[in-house]
Amino acid sequence: MRRRALLLAALVTAFGPPAMARDPGGLLGSITPRLEQPAGGVEVSGRVAPGPGGGELIVVLRPHGAARLLGEPGIRVTPRSAPGVAWTAPVPLEAQLEGGGYFDGPPELRLPFRGRPGSALEAQVEYSYCLVDYQCLFGETMLAVELPPAG
Repeated sequence: MRRRALLLAALVTAFGPPAMARDPGGLLGSITPRLEQPAGGVEVSGRVAPGPGGGELIVVLRPHGAARLLGEPGIRVTPRSAPGVAWTAPVPLEAQLEGGGYFDGPPELRLPFRGRPGSALEAQVEYSYCLVDYQCLFGETMLAVELPPAG
């Protein structure tokens, strides 16, 4: 009990009672150093390429800076239904690495479809990534790609 009283007296002396009452988190911040968030993120892009029986929406995820894409839970691409577009593979499409870890390079996921020229393709892309030595996060992007007009 006497130790607690001495510790409290030392804290009050060092930081003063108003500072402790106003910002208890400030006390912790003064004891432990704050880590600065490293710069980095993930760029999600898409393009259309010819594929078997129609075309393929190719979704590419490119980490930059301190960001690394996590293999587990991985990446999930869920195409949206749209007039003039039929997805020809089971959806959603997922990419994972067994045993976890990070993807080595920018992963590409290919979604086959049949579509009318000029139609719009949309897909929800969900992924997980880490800012190395800082924090892991989840990201999501709605990707939209227009099919070229007939001609």
